[in-house]
Amino acid sequence: MEVATIKSSNTPVGFSNVIRSDFWFLDGNIVIIAGQAAFKVHRGQLERHSDVFNSLFSLPQPQDDDLFEGCVYVELQDNPSDVFYFLSALYDG
Repeated sequence: MEVATIKSSNTPVGFSNVIRSDFWFLDGNIVIIAGQAAFKVHRGQLERHSDVFNSLFSLPQPQDDDLFEGCVYVELQDNPSDVFYFLSALYDG
């Protein structure tokens, strides 16, 4: 994982020490936060390959959601390394 912390006016309170992972796509449109790791990925990829994310994204979302680096974010209770391996399988086969 990249060692830079994310500090931005676009970062919600409580996430100032989050570390960007190797899965940080400039054109990503959703941020997954697990522990102190952040992953900026593509919502469509998650919806297509995961019933859990597909169901999650089908729920109505409030219009005044906080954004993380300009994107909607999902905070998971999973171990960051588990999320990393999941995304590795998703993106790298």
